[in-house]
Amino acid sequence: MDDVATRVRAALTEHPSVREVRLAGSRAKGCPTPLSDWDFEVHAAEPRAVAAALPALVQPLEPIVAQFDRLAHTTNYMMLLRGPVKIDLLFPNLAWTKLPPWEVSRDTLPDIDAHFWDWILWLASKVEKQDAGVSYQYDLLSRHLLAPLGSPKIPTSIEDAIHLYRETRAVRENDLGIESPRDAEREVCAGLRNAGHKV
Repeated sequence: MDDVATRVRAALTEHPSVREVRLAGSRAKGCPTPLSDWDFEVHAAEPRAVAAALPALVQPLEPIVAQFDRLAHTTNYMMLLRGPVKIDLLFPNLAWTKLPPWEVSRDTLPDIDAHFWDWILWLASKVEKQDAGVSYQYDLLSRHLLAPLGSPKIPTSIEDAIHLYRETRAVRENDLGIESPRDAEREVCAGLRNAGHKV
């Protein structure tokens, strides 16, 4: 725990505007599950400048996935490290305008893939906690990611979501003549299998 927090703080405080990187969420409360993400609130004199600099600032962490959360109310930079370790860098006072469902193209498919595996790991942690909002998240995942890929179905489990995603991704990769990187998939699936999911 201390190593992840230390590494994240060391990376972000390289920016002169960062005043504090505060652990939040279930790990700050001492009640995480094995798959729980790491939430950090980033407090800065110029938060917009820090957010813009994040892709360079986080390079020492060697993220497999690094992108802004399209569906957040405030700015959230999502990362997936090897382990798998999911990290959310939250800017409490920096508003974010939600983006519409993905549009699939050669350029966006790798980012869609990264978003899916980040999302599915986070969702699995909610399943572990028996969170009441899981059903809504399956619907949201369907509308914003699976449906644009071509799947009309709403998943009912982590395993079902992964099956639907792989099935539709294969079709779109064939149509577009590309293949998304598989690093995030390998890391997340290993973590899910360790947690008892049959993926």
